[in-house]
Amino acid sequence: MRLALLFLLAVPAAPAVAQVGHEPGKSPYRDILYDANVTAYASYFDGSGGTLGIGVHDGWMYGLRLQLRANRFISMGVAGSYGWDLERNVIDPFRPAGERDLGPVQERVFILEGLLQFNFTANKSWHRLAPYAGIGLGAGFASTAPQDTVYRSSVRFVFTPYAGTRIFLANSVALRLEARLPLYKISYPHQYTDGFEPIIGTGGEWIASGWFLAGLSFNFALNK
Repeated sequence: MRLALLFLLAVPAAPAVAQVGHEPGKSPYRDILYDANVTAYASYFDGSGGTLGIGVHDGWMYGLRLQLRANRFISMGVAGSYGWDLERNVIDPFRPAGERDLGPVQERVFILEGLLQFNFTANKSWHRLAPYAGIGLGAGFASTAPQDTVYRSSVRFVFTPYAGTRIFLANSVALRLEARLPLYKISYPHQYTDGFEPIIGTGGEWIASGWFLAGLSFNFALNK
């Protein structure tokens, strides 16, 4: 009697269990078939230049990124970004207070990064979206303006949290949209101590800038 009762209870429960989740053809999730991608991108660097404006200002940068999926949730990669028409101010600390700003000059900037990325939907896309967040660690190299006889651009450590998504147009092609927040430090030369110290303090200044990226990713498999 007890076995018969359990059987009667199990029969109507079976269809309900089968309905959990989505049918394969109707699921919003799709497997990401390839474990590597190369992205060509254009990006807008929204730099403030710091308190005195001698750091990098806004301008366009272009680059390439290579990323490999280490497991379902983690990707690693490298990226190089270059901009040749960014600007920064030239300041002459030896001039009178109202005449120190000599105006903007063109700045060339190259940023090389290593990337660690966390994929929110693992190795799948959701409604063709694959959102993620990560960090970039690298170095920035800037040119030195010949008009500036005091401040010299140098190699700077750059720490860049970022978040974005890939929008899959096909299995092998995706649009990448990303917002970034690079953090770096400007070290002021000792000539800026006289007259500028109340404004900039001592030891330099940390700067956070906006950086917005759009690119086209081409996906491929390394194991085939």
